[in-house]
Amino acid sequence: MFAPDSTPSERADLSAAELERISARIAGVYADGYGISPTGMKAYALGNVVICVLHGSRYAIEHTLIDAGKGHAVREMRSAFEEAVGKRFTDAVEEIAQSRVVAFMSQAHSDPDLTIEVFFLDHAMPVGKVLETEGNAAPLAPA
Repeated sequence: MFAPDSTPSERADLSAAELERISARIAGVYADGYGISPTGMKAYALGNVVICVLHGSRYAIEHTLIDAGKGHAVREMRSAFEEAVGKRFTDAVEEIAQSRVVAFMSQAHSDPDLTIEVFFLDHAMPVGKVLETEGNAAPLAPA
């Protein structure tokens, strides 16, 4: 695990391979915690922000609750999940990026089924790195 200190990291950039590893680790936390992997995922590194967008990360009971108008119960459960596994998310990003995560936010949307995990690092990196992955975190073929 990256050992944070009081000084900003001096990391210059994240490689596509490192973004792929972050995607795989985030998808793995979902697979371990929910028993399913996202059907699709995109990871972005923009300035001091790493963003993971997950597609298809809901499981059957969540869809049932949402269809029954109980989306609030799903949001509460998702919030509890994020609290339970948030450190696993931030530890993975810190280890791979060799940068300290100073803030972590998460939000889920019901329709369409999207979840976003946002990590703010202790320093800015060059803008413009984007990696798209499939649900198993394998890189998509270039268009």
